[in-house]
Amino acid sequence: MVPPTHTCTYRAPSMIRANYVNRLNVSTKAFALFGAALLLLDFAATSVVSAAASAVYISGEVPSLPFPTWVGSIIILVTFTCISLLGVRESTRIALIVLVIHVFYFIQFLWLVLIILLRSSSLCVCSSPLLAYTGVRVVLDS
Repeated sequence: MVPPTHTCTYRAPSMIRANYVNRLNVSTKAFALFGAALLLLDFAATSVVSAAASAVYISGEVPSLPFPTWVGSIIILVTFTCISLLGVRESTRIALIVLVIHVFYFIQFLWLVLIILLRSSSLCVCSSPLLAYTGVRVVLDS
């Protein structure tokens, strides 16, 4: 294995630092800096597009938000920037919290479906076929 020709004294985030050091080992310092700068721009662009898409989604789900979509994008970016600055990177605790929230809402959705199915089946258990058809029709129309 060939020892590196340059040493990295700048403490960038690990993914960017690894990219910079790898490019530095096989090319010039200017090319390595250019590649690291492009990677930073890519990270910034990806985070802005993701925040904007999530803000548009949230404003579509909750149309009565008291602020415009671009403010929501900024709030999302600031929130995730603060989380990153606190040093929480891909934490299992955060992943577990997100999973629990999703499972909780999924169970609520299943209960809702179960209640709808039970109510529609109770409408169908009757002596009159016309009433059973009307009950099923009401459930399907709503």
